[in-house]
Amino acid sequence: MLRIIQGSQIRYFCTRSVQLNKKELTEEQLAAIQNLTSTLYQPVNPFSEPSKASEIEAKIQSIQERLLKQQKIEEERYAELVAQQHELLKPTLSDFKRPLTSFFLLGSAVYLLIQYTWSYLEGEEHLIELDDKCKLYEVKIQELLDEQKNKRKWFWWF
Repeated sequence: MLRIIQGSQIRYFCTRSVQLNKKELTEEQLAAIQNLTSTLYQPVNPFSEPSKASEIEAKIQSIQERLLKQQKIEEERYAELVAQQHELLKPTLSDFKRPLTSFFLLGSAVYLLIQYTWSYLEGEEHLIELDDKCKLYEVKIQELLDEQKNKRKWFWWF
């Protein structure tokens, strides 16, 4: 069964549970809790103990030594990383392999194109020279034929 508790009933319930908890404890336990007569807690005068400054200084010194060792290790590691980085940044032959191959292939293609063009133009020039020679020979042959005809005519009349 579920009952709805109103505000005044909640206060009564809470105070009742606190009263029950206090009744369960003995007075000795309550006194121990309040640290009035307990042997568990012994207050210590901070001025009666010897100074722990030397212990604190020794701990600080050991911490500083460990930090210095760690700093040296980190510096050595950093120096190694810098050296490795310099080694990795140096160019190797494999870095130039592809550009050199492309350069030589392109250079060879350009050379072959220029060589072909030169040969073609040289061939045309040679053909022009041969045509000129042919025309010259034709002219000479024609002159010789004309001369021969003139000699025959002159020769036939006699």
